[in-house]
Amino acid sequence: MLRLTTRLVADGHAVMTVLPHDGPLRPALLEAGVDAVVDEHLVVVTRKGVYPHRSRAQLVADLPRSVASLVRRCREFRPELIHTNTSVIVSSPLAARVARVPHVWHIREFYEDFPTLWRYHRRFMTSCSAKVICVSAAVAKQFGPAPNVEVLHNGFPEEEFRPVAAERALAFRRRFDVDAGSGLASWGRIKFKRKGQETFVRAAALVAHEHPDVRFLIIGSPFPGNEDHLARLRALIDELGIADRIVLTGDVQDVKAAYSSLDVTILASTSPEPFGGVVIEAMAMGRP
Repeated sequence: MLRLTTRLVADGHAVMTVLPHDGPLRPALLEAGVDAVVDEHLVVVTRKGVYPHRSRAQLVADLPRSVASLVRRCREFRPELIHTNTSVIVSSPLAARVARVPHVWHIREFYEDFPTLWRYHRRFMTSCSAKVICVSAAVAKQFGPAPNVEVLHNGFPEEEFRPVAAERALAFRRRFDVDAGSGLASWGRIKFKRKGQETFVRAAALVAHEHPDVRFLIIGSPFPGNEDHLARLRALIDELGIADRIVLTGDVQDVKAAYSSLDVTILASTSPEPFGGVVIEAMAMGRP
């Protein structure tokens, strides 16, 4: 979203982004010259329910207010196009229809765990959108034959992946105690049976016995509501007896320094990735 909107502004377009809550994305957008507003009425469906921790019944009750709020913004901003950046925001396409503005839906998710929901949701998406853009052929395949579904891979601006200063990389290695040896890292949201951190940890236990100089980093944090996945991961690390070899970094701000510091980047997802941007980013930084 940041890359897309930044490029649109650089090309001379006026862009307003609507976010469900404040966080690190908003100042990054504002710094790039993108108008960013917070709309607390915007409902976001998650695997745990509705953000922030509302029930499904509340989603239905809140949907008209969310649509009305977005319609008001449309009448003030007068956009020529509404772009929904994820499939879990459902009020924006309805607002687009009420405001009579063309709508594009950008899909980056798999729904193999929700076959019944998906049967209805995909019809809703295709019927409410001029185009449904999927980040990979695998994501598009979920829709079956649909004339308005297209594949557009995520773009990675070259300037983001220039080599970082040596002192930044060194500072990262020293902070997480990988300065004296090799560093292997698993990236992504901490989520059992999806992002594969448990697979990474079991593999690390095997490698650790043969290579005492290797440090294993798990970069990322659980999504709000999934904190138990981090507790389970810590328990597995203790059970395997490698707590002194694995570093749980949490979220990392200087991501490019992290890529530059590590010897190998690992994506251990046990469920299919819609696109797997971590792999592309690591390769762009010259890391296997």
